[in-house]
Amino acid sequence: MSIKLSADKAFNYLQSRLFPWNFLLEPVDERPLEHYIKFAIPRAVGALKKESDVEVVFASKVKEIADDFLRNPEDKRARKIHGKFAKDYPFAYAQCLAYAMLYSFKEEFTRLGDVVDLGGPAKLLGINIDLLDKRDRLVESLLHQYKDAPPGTSAKTLLGQSVIYNDGTLVGTVRDIIFDNTTLSLLGIIVKLEKGVDASKLPMIDDKHALMPVDAVRLTNAYNEYLILRHGKSN
Repeated sequence: MSIKLSADKAFNYLQSRLFPWNFLLEPVDERPLEHYIKFAIPRAVGALKKESDVEVVFASKVKEIADDFLRNPEDKRARKIHGKFAKDYPFAYAQCLAYAMLYSFKEEFTRLGDVVDLGGPAKLLGINIDLLDKRDRLVESLLHQYKDAPPGTSAKTLLGQSVIYNDGTLVGTVRDIIFDNTTLSLLGIIVKLEKGVDASKLPMIDDKHALMPVDAVRLTNAYNEYLILRHGKSN
């Protein structure tokens, strides 16, 4: 499947009443799952707070994943990061993140079918639910293999990254980061704005730089690793 066909499928899946199960049940080869599990494990930590929230959290995360992909499927940075697996991103990464969130929350491997009823969606999608056992066993092995993967967000990885609005418009690049001296937790980022960006609604610290609190920025985009402003538009 080409990246264009993958984008068309992701767009159509977002509109379907079977969302997000169509993403989570989409047949995916083993190699893309192995590639994306390493991105999913560190990003899954703390994403799920209560088991009763599973379906809501799955839907929210899958939508973010699809939106990140559809913003620019042909993104050069994404192709550099993921290579031939870029086209598999909205399905393989969504599945890996779902498993990894459950693994992080329960501290043990958990099948998706153990927390949500997949029988109905699988039947409507024409998928033999018994075939998911093979995927369960593969992902369980991958989670144990890569569970000690290094965290995805660090000072080194944030510096120089692009910051964009939700519509893909470039805001600027990360020039510095602010940490709490006691807890070493990330408090915010200093962004050097692109020329022409409307700074009237941004927390400016001088005529070229804005200080964005960490809760104003989404750091978990694994497609091209751009930082995305949670609120605000380019116009």
